Amino acid sequence: AIKKIATVPNISSPSSLQLNNKDQVAFIDYKAQEDKGKAKIYLYESGSTIRIIEIEPEIWSTGGLQFNDNGQIVFSSIIYWNAPSDIYFYDGTSITSITANLILSGYSSLNDQGQLAFEGVNTKEQQSDVYLFDGKSIHNITEKLNAWATHPSLNGEGQIAFVVTDESMG
Repeated sequence: AIKKIATVPNISSPSSLQLNNKDQVAFIDYKAQEDKGKAKIYLYESGSTIRIIEIEPEIWSTGGLQFNDNGQIVFSSIIYWNAPSDIYFYDGTSITSITANLILSGYSSLNDQGQLAFEGVNTKEQQSDVYLFDGKSIHNITEKLNAWATHPSLNGEGQIAFVVTDESMG
């Protein structure tokens, strides 16, 4: 059955819509009507919409939106294509940058413990690796594989599945 959760006014171009198991919705609005040119990330819960952050127009892209059942939100921003990106973590109260100085692909997975697995290009080794943010620090969990690691999926137990492609295979 279809269930209407909300009607959100003054939103013109929502994208990256995420729904959790508590009927909360997080989304990005790239063309907010009241302030064109700025991307805004919103959280809808309990009948009201909360603007989490407003991102300046010089940010080339905002994406990688992930949302868990605790209302935590993770997203990334890119200043320009193929450049190191920033990752931001919203804990329900404040936003923290968890930047690893990596070129991010947008593939990420957030669990209910606030752990984040994500794909980024290790510029030193020039390979794609899977990283884990454990709530305090970032760890490259595939650095020693000497292969491209992509598309991480993180479960509630902290286990990560990902795809590995051997570069020597062409």
